Formats: sequence, C-alpha cells, structure tokens
Amino acid sequence: VRATAPMPRLVKVGTPGVHLVNAWALPTTGVPTVAFSRTMLDAFPADEVAAVFAHEMSHLEHHTPRKVRAGRAAAVLLALLCATFPFVMPSWLALAFPLLVVVALALRARRSRGDEAASDARAVALLDGDGERLVRALVRLHALARLPRRIEREVEEASTHPSLARRVQAIREATAAWGGASLPHDVPAVAASGNGNGVHHPAEPPSLARRAAAMPLPVLLQSP
Repeated sequence: VRATAPMPRLVKVGTPGVHLVNAWALPTTGVPTVAFSRTMLDAFPADEVAAVFAHEMSHLEHHTPRKVRAGRAAAVLLALLCATFPFVMPSWLALAFPLLVVVALALRARRSRGDEAASDARAVALLDGDGERLVRALVRLHALARLPRRIEREVEEASTHPSLARRVQAIREATAAWGGASLPHDVPAVAASGNGNGVHHPAEPPSLARRAAAMPLPVLLQSP
C-alpha cells in the first residue's frame, strides 16, 4: 500500500533541551510539511518514527489541496461574518453567541477525534497491517510526554484526540482486519525486558514497513 499524498517536506522542530514529543502534518495547497520534534527523533527508533510518519501521511491524504482551499475560504467568510455581526445581530442572538461558540468547539473536537481514528486505521494499511508498530510508538509518546493511558469520558469528549487505550484497541482491530498479529487488549505494548529501553521490537517487519523503517527519515531531518 502506498500513500496517495505527495512526499512532504520533512523538518525538525524544537529547541535543544526542550522536552517536546510530537509530530505534525501541515497540509497546504503546494508541498505539504511533516514536522517532528527533536525529542521524538532522539528517543524513537527508526521503525516507530516511520509509523508516526505513516499516521501523519494519512492526515495529508485527508487534507487535500482542495480541502485546504475550501477551509481558507470558509475562514475568510467566518471572519467577515464576525466583523459584521455586531451591527446586524439581534440582541437575543448576541446573548446566545457564547453558547454557539461552545457547541462549535465541541463539534470540532468530535470531528478531530474521528480524523485521528481514521488516520490510525489508514496508517495500519500503509504499514502493511503492522499496527503493533504504531501502538508501540503511541505508547512511547504517551510515556515520554507523561500523558495518561485512559481519561474520563467527559474529558475525552472535549479532547481533539481519543484516549490511548481507545486508540490502541482500534488499531489492533484494524490490524486484525488486515490479518496481522494482534495482541490481546490487556497485554501491554511496553515490556520489562527487551533491548534496554523497555520496548520489544519484532525481528522481521513486513516488507513495506521494513522499507519505511529503512528510509533515511532521521537523516533528512538532521538538516537545519
């Protein structure tokens, strides 16, 4: 399986010594960008960086240049409406405006959670069904960033990302659908034994995942 989005520009972000563990997909109407934090590149093995890259490529597949242009047009229209509403808005609507903002933010968070789940599933496909690689990367990210594995439902509903536990479950379901090896949901992805950093790595990944892990991604990101 190959990504349908064009190869993005790869950049490394973050000040040395600052503990920031994340990656971002930045779609545009031209050449998109995928940014990785320095901490992630230093702490993640190449195969897990490739899994994160697959997730970010999934975002770029979804946010096509056409959707980016539509989003920019919608933002301009919204700005114009906000600028003119104080002069034409009825008083009752002005009082309800804060509630409308809260509802809009809740709907945006819900849509974002759906996008993240869809990108996780697509990343499994880009990794030839090796979802455990993405699971390990997410577990490592949450551990380094000191994020909880599970969160309260009310908090999750206001968040832009599903909880780690929910994402791991969905990724393993997608892996099983691809016919790949999927651990029971109670089996932790981080083991006490292994290569010294507490994470078990399979000896022989699938072909596409192996090529993704071998791509000179960390080398490309070393450029200033």
